[in-house]
Amino acid sequence: MKLKLSIIAALVIAFCSTTVSYGGSKFKIASPPAGSTIKVITIRTENMTERMDLNYLGMQFRNEAKGYYGLESEDATPLIVRIYMDVKEPVDEQYLKSVVEKKELQMGVHGGGSKLVNIDFKFVSLEKNTGETMTSRAFLERYFDFMKKEFKQNVEKWGGKNEAVYELVYPGLDKPLVLRSLPFFTSYLSTVDGCLGVETAINEKEQYCFRIRYSKDVLNNDKIWEVLTREKWTIRTNEGDLKETDPRLSFTDKGITK
Repeated sequence: MKLKLSIIAALVIAFCSTTVSYGGSKFKIASPPAGSTIKVITIRTENMTERMDLNYLGMQFRNEAKGYYGLESEDATPLIVRIYMDVKEPVDEQYLKSVVEKKELQMGVHGGGSKLVNIDFKFVSLEKNTGETMTSRAFLERYFDFMKKEFKQNVEKWGGKNEAVYELVYPGLDKPLVLRSLPFFTSYLSTVDGCLGVETAINEKEQYCFRIRYSKDVLNNDKIWEVLTREKWTIRTNEGDLKETDPRLSFTDKGITK
């Protein structure tokens, strides 16, 4: 009996001392300059067990305002954290340790201002550099959730002839607040005569943009801009009814037909 209790106690101690990690997350720190090269390094950390922890670490790097662009974690013990950074940015292990082990984060909040978050991450090691690199475009694609919608009823009525694409650059298209507004935006566009569909994309200048597919028999650049800047949107509810709502997105710069 004593032996069994000793074994159970040892297992409990081992379990309680094991670092439980939360992996498989991504956090974009900043957009790299167009045409630049990104290198990938790997560090190991501990005490990052919560869903928001990778975000908190990413915000620490964002506050440093250096050439760091993204983080990606992989579930392991210690946690694997890949850092996407400018190829010209030096890899300084002591600097990385100092950022990871900061005890406080000044986190910006929506509407302005900031709040203090207490954290307690531990830097374990910097792994050997594998020489992995990627283009800035490949990085943006890795960190972007592409969306594409086609409006079936409109396509049946106006599609297949005299079609065009209106491209509208929208720098904040990767932001969570904007992403949450996209279902309302697509619903609104589906109610516009001649509008055949919409997708999000990264253009040849590596800018986030909307691409609105339309029939030139019904719409043109000026008419689309008028649609985008209306004071009210008409959207379709889940029940199929139409209702008016305030716009969820605002537009300041006109697009062009490509």
